[in-house]
Order: sequence, then structure tokens, then C-alpha cells
Amino acid sequence: MYSPAKKLAPAEAREQVKERKRQQLAILLVNKFRNKFSVITTSEQEVDRLIINEVQSLLQGSGSAS
Repeated sequence: MYSPAKKLAPAEAREQVKERKRQQLAILLVNKFRNKFSVITTSEQEVDRLIINEVQSLLQGSGSAS
């Protein structure tokens, strides 16, 4: 009735979990900085873009170190 579930190799599953956690952390940090600096995303798009870019560069830099 159901198609068989795809089993991932443990290394692939671990990488997917790490990627999901990294994305979740990025969203959390972006929202934290938006709230801290009272950024309104519709009217202050440049500041919002700066926050997003800095968080992404921070997480990409830390991702290669682990």
C-alpha cells in the first residue's frame, strides 16, 4: 500500500540534521537582531538585508570550522 521508506546513510542523515539546525539558527539570529534593533522589514530593507547577509556569513564561517 505504501511505498518503502528511503533509508539514508548515517552520514547523510547527520548532514541533513546539521543543515536543518543551521537554518533554524540563522532564522533565530535574524529575528533576534531585527527585534534588538527594531528593524521594520518593509521600510528598512537595506538594514534587514545587511542583518541577513551578516548572519549567513557568520554561519558559513563557523560551518567550515566544525
